[in-house]
Amino acid sequence: MSKRTVDANTDSAWEEWGSRDPYFSVLTHPRFRRGAMTDHDRNDFFESGSLHVQFVMQIIHDHLDSNFRPNAILDFGCGVGRTLVSFAKMAKETVGLDVSTSMLQEASNNCKAHGVSNVRFLRSDDALSSLTQSFDLIHSSIVFQHIPVARGKLIFRRLLARLAPQGIGAFQFLYSKSQYADTYGIAPERRHQERIRKCR
Repeated sequence: MSKRTVDANTDSAWEEWGSRDPYFSVLTHPRFRRGAMTDHDRNDFFESGSLHVQFVMQIIHDHLDSNFRPNAILDFGCGVGRTLVSFAKMAKETVGLDVSTSMLQEASNNCKAHGVSNVRFLRSDDALSSLTQSFDLIHSSIVFQHIPVARGKLIFRRLLARLAPQGIGAFQFLYSKSQYADTYGIAPERRHQERIRKCR
């Protein structure tokens, strides 16, 4: 099976999740299963997104720019809009980007339910071909862990190219502290690894 086929199946899998069990695919707790969610559960789901957005903005204000106020925000891998709703309340324009049209439809419904109307919804591809503008803030959380590394690197570079001057990117990546403990979870470059082997 070629890498291209595997990657296409990954997108197909997210479309299937989007049509079958979209909230559970974002936060894997039984409370968020389709058909089981109560209004209280749904409120908690979006409250978790609001708390995450507050945390991101606090980090930016504390460590990067205390006066940062983004006018245009991109939420990459927006899913059903868990964080998108809160981002839209602080910006003039917000874009939700996702590979799943079912997720985007659910996100659109959720934005309407929360009284948010300044959001555009775009389907994502590896070239980010639907994007035509730059953004003051580009955010992505619990997304890149589901993308093969080589593919993710290309998408990440293309996202960075969409940052406006003085723009800020807030991206979440998983890494293993135990596998590469000496470099705090970051895999050393191959040449560096070869030098280490020769010195032993």
